[in-house]
Amino acid sequence: MIREIEIWRVAVLMVNRYADEAEANSFRRAEERAAEGDHAGAAIWRRVTVAIEHLTDTTGPLI
Repeated sequence: MIREIEIWRVAVLMVNRYADEAEANSFRRAEERAAEGDHAGAAIWRRVTVAIEHLTDTTGPLI
């Protein structure tokens, strides 16, 4: 089981590396893992995709 902090670390790295393409890149990786039958890997990349969505959401309230 991968810890939540690790998901967020990967999400931050993806945003830093791929900028606007981070979410699409993460989603593609999830799809690739699923197609290969790696359901655990696909689930992890889906969690990373959601974290990226949260990190890049500019519609929420500013705190």
